[in-house]
Amino acid sequence: MNIINEEWRDAVGYEGFYQVSNFGNVRSCDRYVKCMNEGVALLKGKARKICLSIDGYPRVTTRQSGKGRTETVHTLVAKAFLGDRPVGYHVNHLDGNKQNNFVGNLEYCTQSENQIHAYRLGLKKGLKGESSSRAKLKACDIPEIRNRLAKGQSTSSIAKEYKVSQSTIYFIHTKRSWSHIKP
Repeated sequence: MNIINEEWRDAVGYEGFYQVSNFGNVRSCDRYVKCMNEGVALLKGKARKICLSIDGYPRVTTRQSGKGRTETVHTLVAKAFLGDRPVGYHVNHLDGNKQNNFVGNLEYCTQSENQIHAYRLGLKKGLKGESSSRAKLKACDIPEIRNRLAKGQSTSSIAKEYKVSQSTIYFIHTKRSWSHIKP
């Protein structure tokens, strides 16, 4: 593949074996290998097949010293073009597309920044209501709670009955929580 302005660099940790491009392509390098008959043969480099992992990230299988490893392409590109990844940081796709491994689409960020970015792009959605593992109430409880509040029942008595805090009942009343449940 010969793309204009495609730049190739050695894949970090695989110098002399594999190269990665700023467009997210991976290729093996030309190299000499020992043959069984004590001779040496030239092994021509070629483009590596890129597959998708179960979670949708492009990955490539590498072999070095008889050992195979699977590497994600975005990690190889980031190491080669952005430098060493700071401890505790992750590689983030700026456009949210896991398959766009162009170096200009990658950055290092913290886990927290990565999660916030995913929510902003709509890649992750906040869990609402009973789909949240922390929910003590069910969707069918909410209209009843709102109805009882409308009739003047106190937040403390409702909270005791449902074994939740008064603020939980108040937030239901003001639709700060469970707002997706219509009366």
